[in-house]
Amino acid sequence: GLRANTSSLNLMLGGYLRQADGKQASACVRSMRQRGVMADSLSWKLLMKCGTLCAEPVRKQIMEEIHLGHSGTEQGSVACFNAMLSHCATTKDVKGAEACMEGFEAAGIEPNSSSYLTILETCVGAGNTSRAEYWHQRMLDRGMDCQLPVVNQLFHALGKLGDVDRLKELLESRTRHQREVTGSMYNALISAYAKRGDVQEAERCFEDMVSQGCQGDVASFSSLVHACAKSNQLPRAEGWIKRMEEMGLEANVVTYNSVINACARCANGDRAEFWFQKMIRAGVQPALFTFNSLINAFVKAGQRGRAEDLLHSMRELGVAADAVTYSTLIHGWVTAGDVQRGEHWLLKMQKYDITPNAFCFNSVIQAWCTAGHVDRALDHLRVAIATSGINKSGLSVQPVLLAFIKEERLDEAIYWSSQQLSVPRYGPGSLAHLRAVLEAQGRTFDPGRAGREVR
Repeated sequence: GLRANTSSLNLMLGGYLRQADGKQASACVRSMRQRGVMADSLSWKLLMKCGTLCAEPVRKQIMEEIHLGHSGTEQGSVACFNAMLSHCATTKDVKGAEACMEGFEAAGIEPNSSSYLTILETCVGAGNTSRAEYWHQRMLDRGMDCQLPVVNQLFHALGKLGDVDRLKELLESRTRHQREVTGSMYNALISAYAKRGDVQEAERCFEDMVSQGCQGDVASFSSLVHACAKSNQLPRAEGWIKRMEEMGLEANVVTYNSVINACARCANGDRAEFWFQKMIRAGVQPALFTFNSLINAFVKAGQRGRAEDLLHSMRELGVAADAVTYSTLIHGWVTAGDVQRGEHWLLKMQKYDITPNAFCFNSVIQAWCTAGHVDRALDHLRVAIATSGINKSGLSVQPVLLAFIKEERLDEAIYWSSQQLSVPRYGPGSLAHLRAVLEAQGRTFDPGRAGREVR
């Protein structure tokens, strides 16, 4: 004869929450409402929290239940929706967060500043800058100014995309409406210019920042050095580091990586070594990118032995080499005409369980074909095809086809042209080249069918 009440509903919802069973929790609220038991703000919080643990279909069902049965206090309901928004921010679920904002409207509730900040964080975290800008403008339209850390995130998301135009518009808008502009916002624009390699605009932006009373920081200077690196202006990059040091700022790993990369792009191994040693003396731990840039600098400077020695230094410092490390060495040696040394490093990386990328295999295959050893090249092509994790369409069979055509091994050329590999349509070693040679001998050519029996 006992009747269920809101307290018993909340007890059951608590149980479903512990089981992360949003479907049953939603059904429980619906069933209780049909019996005349109305949910309170705690019920909605429990149901909403349950929704954060569920997949999209169940979460949508819970949202619909909240829309239909909403009857709690406004403050309690805002907290419910904000709880779901917080979960969406954690999972970077823009679609789910926007559904929550629609839920506010359906329930007749006005989102608060926390709601807008959370959906803005969600969009920024997911890299969806267009939706982030939309919600940012919605906040401003309602007379709410975003917290600076959130706006900084929006600026840096646009900076990562290199969206110079939108960053300039946002900066001008904030200045025009007398809203605070931070050095971090300017840094995002400097970084965007750096991605373009536009040194002059990056420097102009930095000077504008200083004139507005924003002190440049390590991030500012690192972006300027990066801009110089992109445009192969090593002396200019080093000049910015000097200015940074004069301001009492210490370079970090990003700064050193950028200047070493500038050295690599300018094929200056000695300066790259200088900055690397300075980095070590400053107590800054080199990263994988540091070593890869330094190796690249030595290779481009023709100092391949020094590049190889760095592998030992990497092991001493606990930095594991990757496919880029080895591909730089491989390409350096085969370009210098020492195919065997390039092959040595290709075999080494396989021995160390580092999966070569298509570029590594293509470098050695091309080199052996050029040296007149197509069968040795084929050994590596077969290994590449059998290696999991390699994009097979990135493997180029063109040098193999060209070598077979030159050696008049046309049946083998036909077979390899029929594989799911990258074959150019025109030019030496292309399908058109092979077709022309075969037609000259009175043979037809169908790369989709012919040569399957050839091994």
